[in-house]
Amino acid sequence: MRWSRWTGDAAISEMRRLAREFGLFVGPSSGAHLVAARELRARYPGLQHVVTFFCDEGEKYINDYFLGT
Repeated sequence: MRWSRWTGDAAISEMRRLAREFGLFVGPSSGAHLVAARELRARYPGLQHVVTFFCDEGEKYINDYFLGT
């Protein structure tokens, strides 16, 4: 298994996009899960399905990442 590295900015951007476009109020680790799932899908285009879980909620990140954006 290969580990992936990306910036926290990518995870936060995905977290905000999930809230804005889909109404999913999740935290940055869920954004990181989505970034990793997309990267995995790009690396292995033959995969039919990639499954991940969004395990956190965005409530505790309101002041840090959602207000003023």
